[in-house]
Amino acid sequence: MINMADQKKYKGGFKRWLRRLFNSSFDNRLEDFVLSLLEIEGMKEVLSDFGRGRLIAFQIRTIAELSSLKAMLLKKYVPEAQKSADKLRKQAGRSKYREHLSKVNFDDGVHEVIRLGFVNAFHKLESYRDELVGLVNERGRELYGRQVDIADYLKRVHKFKVDDLNKYPETVRRINWICNCVKHYNGYPRKKNPPVSCQGMDTTKKIVLSKEDIGREIDFLIQFTSRLFKLAMLAVACVHLEEIFDNSDSAKQRELGPSIILLATVIVVNIHSLKDESDEDIANKWESFVNHWALMGTNSSPPKL
Repeated sequence: MINMADQKKYKGGFKRWLRRLFNSSFDNRLEDFVLSLLEIEGMKEVLSDFGRGRLIAFQIRTIAELSSLKAMLLKKYVPEAQKSADKLRKQAGRSKYREHLSKVNFDDGVHEVIRLGFVNAFHKLESYRDELVGLVNERGRELYGRQVDIADYLKRVHKFKVDDLNKYPETVRRINWICNCVKHYNGYPRKKNPPVSCQGMDTTKKIVLSKEDIGREIDFLIQFTSRLFKLAMLAVACVHLEEIFDNSDSAKQRELGPSIILLATVIVVNIHSLKDESDEDIANKWESFVNHWALMGTNSSPPKL
């Protein structure tokens, strides 16, 4: 049994004590995601009962799959590929034909494993996004008893297409670009319109990436899925408010107006935050949002970001 008095040994309270006790990065990510999600107004209704279990289980599965992909690449596939490359290099050095093998890049097999990891990672993000929209629409139908389409709502009201990579961060666009180079150009950086971080690459040489590169990219995707999840939850709540507003008398509409504006503004901030690379960038947008409402009140228009 855990001695609760032991938590005093650690600064930062029970949460940090618990993390140091079990030391699971998977649990840490999941707890951060759930806690941040529950801070959003109206999420308890959307995440209630059986629907909650289904949606949270979906997010748990996604985090687990991406974490597993990272672990398998970094701890098994890349090391095994490197061992194989080193063995072949030694054999070539002892070969009587070694002068003909001197220009062979035996490490390309290692780099190919990493490049294929980028393909796998991006496909997992695509599958996650499509399944998320379907699950949230289904949850909306269960709660509100009518058809719900959050993708249509975001496009119609906020001019945001959930599959538009131009609205995504540089990191996600880079993963997608590398993925396409691997699938269509045999790993050469010849896909048109490269992201800023990939411009100027030598198109005569295959893309070379390290295992640290793929590890960082997968970590980013894990936290990026939580951004998409929150946006989907906000959208389904706003769809419901819109429905109530459209079927209410003028007095009720005046009462609901500030809530709809507030929720719509939160969605705008989340959409703009999707493109951000760092937590600091996101925090700055939220600070602007909070200051706007403090100065203007809830009857004002959404701030321009």
